[in-house]
Amino acid sequence: MVILNNRTHKNVGNMNAMKTIAWFAAVVFFCSIAPSQSFGRTGNAFEAIKLPAGTPNPQNIRQYRLKSNGLDVILCERHATPIVTTMVVYHIGSRNEAVGYTGSTHFLEHMMFKGTQKHDPLKKTGFDDTLKPLGGYNNATTSQDRTNYFEIVPAKSLPVTLEIESDRMQHLLLRPADRASEMTVVRNELERGEDDSREILENNTFASAFKEHPYHHPVIGWRSDVEGVPTERLKQFYKDFYYPNNATLILVGDFKTEPTLALIEKYFASIPRAPKPFPKVYTTEPPQEGERRYTVKRGSESPKLMVAYHSPNALNKDQYALTIIENLLGDESKRSSRLYKRLIDASIASDFNTSNYQMHDPGLFSVTAAAAPNVALEKVEKETIKEIERLKTEAVPIDELNLAKQAIVKRLKLEASDPIGLADQLTEVIASSNLNWWLNFSRNIEQVSQADILRVANKYFKEDNRTVGYYIPKTPAAPEAVSTSQPDTAADSQSETTTDSHLTPSAVPLKTAQKIRPADVSAAIPSTFAARVKKQVLPNGLTVVVLPTPGTGTVAVSGKIQAGTIFRDLEKSQVPEFVADMLTKGSESFSKEEVAKRLEEMGTNLAFGEDDFWVSFDTEVITEDYPSIISLAADCIRKPKFLSVELGKTKKQKHSILNDRISSTSDQSWNAFTRSLYKPSSVYYDKTFEEQINELDKMNVDDLRAYHQAHYIPSNTVLTVVGDINPDDAISTITKQFQDWSGGPRQPIKLSQSDLLSTKPKHLSVPLPDKANVDVVMGRPVPISVQSKDYPATSVGNAAFGYDSFACRLAPVRDQYGLTYAINSYLAGPAEKFAPWAISFSVNPENYGKTVSLVSRLLSEYVKGGITPQELASEKSHLAGVFYVGMRSAKQIAARLCEYEMLGVGAQYMDTYARSINATTLEEVNAAIRKYFQPDQLTVSASGSFKPTDQKK
Repeated sequence: MVILNNRTHKNVGNMNAMKTIAWFAAVVFFCSIAPSQSFGRTGNAFEAIKLPAGTPNPQNIRQYRLKSNGLDVILCERHATPIVTTMVVYHIGSRNEAVGYTGSTHFLEHMMFKGTQKHDPLKKTGFDDTLKPLGGYNNATTSQDRTNYFEIVPAKSLPVTLEIESDRMQHLLLRPADRASEMTVVRNELERGEDDSREILENNTFASAFKEHPYHHPVIGWRSDVEGVPTERLKQFYKDFYYPNNATLILVGDFKTEPTLALIEKYFASIPRAPKPFPKVYTTEPPQEGERRYTVKRGSESPKLMVAYHSPNALNKDQYALTIIENLLGDESKRSSRLYKRLIDASIASDFNTSNYQMHDPGLFSVTAAAAPNVALEKVEKETIKEIERLKTEAVPIDELNLAKQAIVKRLKLEASDPIGLADQLTEVIASSNLNWWLNFSRNIEQVSQADILRVANKYFKEDNRTVGYYIPKTPAAPEAVSTSQPDTAADSQSETTTDSHLTPSAVPLKTAQKIRPADVSAAIPSTFAARVKKQVLPNGLTVVVLPTPGTGTVAVSGKIQAGTIFRDLEKSQVPEFVADMLTKGSESFSKEEVAKRLEEMGTNLAFGEDDFWVSFDTEVITEDYPSIISLAADCIRKPKFLSVELGKTKKQKHSILNDRISSTSDQSWNAFTRSLYKPSSVYYDKTFEEQINELDKMNVDDLRAYHQAHYIPSNTVLTVVGDINPDDAISTITKQFQDWSGGPRQPIKLSQSDLLSTKPKHLSVPLPDKANVDVVMGRPVPISVQSKDYPATSVGNAAFGYDSFACRLAPVRDQYGLTYAINSYLAGPAEKFAPWAISFSVNPENYGKTVSLVSRLLSEYVKGGITPQELASEKSHLAGVFYVGMRSAKQIAARLCEYEMLGVGAQYMDTYARSINATTLEEVNAAIRKYFQPDQLTVSASGSFKPTDQKK
């Protein structure tokens, strides 16, 4: 996996992108995250690395070095959950490459899963084969400055992760046959990026801004290097850099330091240090001597631009001011930010993002923006630069500066509340700077002055230091009609922006007088979720569920309102989505900007998302901010304004999004798929994107208000609270804000088989020009939901076939044949019946027919032969484990509790899930496989640039 931005990466949380493994432990939150302050003994094997006097260390992070070989070790005990994150970071990234072998770091990352003598996938003893029965997740990522490999497992499995990581540090096989199959996998990943306009801009901006330094070339490498790099060159790269004295081992979670150090010594101490110095990167980028510009014409997505300035390395003290500037300029989610007001509120751009790349060597500071419909990129560029230039001439108001500081500090704390979030932060820190820099980061942010912002802005935001890139679509976004051929198996205006200024001042102050008590750490902790939660249904029908987790210092809140697509009027099908999106764009007590400022003060977010059945939100705050987030959420949910000016802006943003979806191979293949299976009356049916664009003008604020009044009612709502809070205080705070909310009974969800189209399976294709990739979905509707009797058996059967790309029946598509970067099968929406069971993958157009044929053959063999007893045992462990490891933090627990309460199965489902999976028999699984996975009943839908033989007219 490539991480282009060398800051903390967010896509680690994407479970579909990660390889999965499993475990049998129940997750119990009860211990404080703050371990003992005693450092104990380190023995003779380790040198304890002491921090400078006065360094703040609230996480009690400890740093050691293994004397025998120089391996750096960072340990952070976290006893809130019985889970450990193991992260090995190698100080090698694309900055260590040169022309001829660009992308080798990332290619080698892929090869690191291909096995050793001890862990060989060909012998079913590979890393995934070993980890799968244990539990958790494992994956790897590569950036410009580092490569990391990680596992999230139950604490008892920590020795296995250490053994695996020590084994592949020096004993990788690197077979030519593995290199050959993996090359096409890496190339497919590269091709996916070639179809992403934002990735195109980022790669080209770095290539234009850096002429001499190796940040010039993309992390994934140039295509010809990826295709041509020989196995021997990869072996040399491995021999040059994969040593313990070029690595850092990070452990975060439920372990004790002394016995863990003994384990590290056991597995790593015998590995020799590098026999010679590591090749140094001595190339530096000279000062830029004039603005650089480029244009890329490709695809058919909406026009976009990137404006970038050279910036200092992470250790430079100017980075603190640049971090604050990044916050001030903001992104499309920060509605009080400067560029949001200038670009989004003025309908100049449909979205934007500001990025301060904190890197080992001097990097970039950039703004990326997508033009709103009918707005020239020149206009977007002019307004973006104008806002940046303001920072050079006008001192930032002290209140705005203090708000940015507060948001940064709180956000860092909240991100670190998840063990993988903390491990991610530590990974990026040690790659670009050092632990001491990170521990002092918040304190140094607090010291930035108005004068610092002016000085830094004038130092870096110069025209001669600037690179500007344009992405311009080559062809209009207008795909041809869906065909039914089979693949070739042989082969609003600026003046409106102040309309909401009449809103009253905030009725609820951020710092409320209410004192919130933390969870009682001394109370006896029951062993089940059902016994530990406190549930109360208010007289108006609103359901509240609270689970205390003492000692964390944070509180997560999740909410679901039964107000999703299921209740839409097909003529105005996007009304439910617009209602959810506009909840935070102005309410009775808060203007849109005030909502955004409140969230910044808490260092959190509050975003409402709509799906087939529900409108949902998930947020997290420090405990003292709990009353404030509840009061804010209550006002947004109950009393949104739905201002016409905001509706107009939202329509323009949605128009741009739909334009990009017209050009998206994955969106088009899924859209055609659902329209071929369901009648328009079905919740699973999607209009074409052109039809969705055409209906935008039909919506008005009266439609939104009527829908809100009908469906946003207390009986349709569930709120869950998980964290360091007294349950009575949690419930009383919610009661205070919601007790006078009224409405009728919960509206039933009604689904019927009559909503399915009674047509034979089809082969559909949506041709899109200038695409390097074809996205494919194969599937059919199935009458399965969480409450179905055969749901556990179907889940096990699906997992064995293709839960992810590894250690399953679909694995040969990637591992053996190298046809795709990722392939998996899944139940698309098990909340209710008749959602699709589907298989999704992307391939090079040359491999489209071949891959569809291979997948069909693998499925036919699976249905005919059934699941084996060994697969059954493995997948039972797998599913039970993934379920529980997925609840590694309060935020994940809150979201699960909310979903299961809304479905009517409650917290007890979290206690009985593993039991129901383990009770499933071989006969039940095979019956489900034969019933639901028949290959001749699958519709195949694909979108991309096809070969002529695959796209018959």
